[in-house]
Amino acid sequence: MQQITQQQHKLDVFVQAILSESDTEVNDILRRMEVEHKEAIDAARVSLEQEAARYKAAKISEIRARENRRVNARMTGNKQKLLQFREECANENFKRVQERLRVFMDSPKYADHLKRLLQRASRLLKDGEEADVYLRPEDMRFAGILGASQPDFQLNFHPGHQHLGGLQLVSHEQGMRVDMSFDSALNDQIGHFAEISGMNIG
Repeated sequence: MQQITQQQHKLDVFVQAILSESDTEVNDILRRMEVEHKEAIDAARVSLEQEAARYKAAKISEIRARENRRVNARMTGNKQKLLQFREECANENFKRVQERLRVFMDSPKYADHLKRLLQRASRLLKDGEEADVYLRPEDMRFAGILGASQPDFQLNFHPGHQHLGGLQLVSHEQGMRVDMSFDSALNDQIGHFAEISGMNIG
């Protein structure tokens, strides 16, 4: 009887040892699972945060690009409207200038003005030099008095291509052209107006 009791005791001790060892292994497994679970959650959270950051950056970039296109389109439209307005202003102003020039050319003062222009242009000629003078076709009636006003030169008068008056003097001997036409002066002013008003921006 005592022997059976001892064997039972040994069996109990053995079973207890196995159960204790099993508990330890189970606890170790549970701890590892808990650590792995926490690591997986942390990794998922980091991945989600990175994905959210990439999505946010992509959306911000998309919105910025869209708004830049919209702003650029608006600026281009405004620039075109401004250029059109400036061009209309320039055209209107130069129409008024042309009208004033026509009134001036119909006045008695115009012949004296042509004399002064010819005098200034003739200062570049040598004494006795021959030169051609081009006038507006309607101004050829002044050729006689203009030639008489500069007797020191041989001036030949021809109809020119200018429409707004003034004159051009050409010296073939010196290879020189002096342009004192109103057409050229007005064209220069148009270019100057475009420059100072910004009409020449692209």
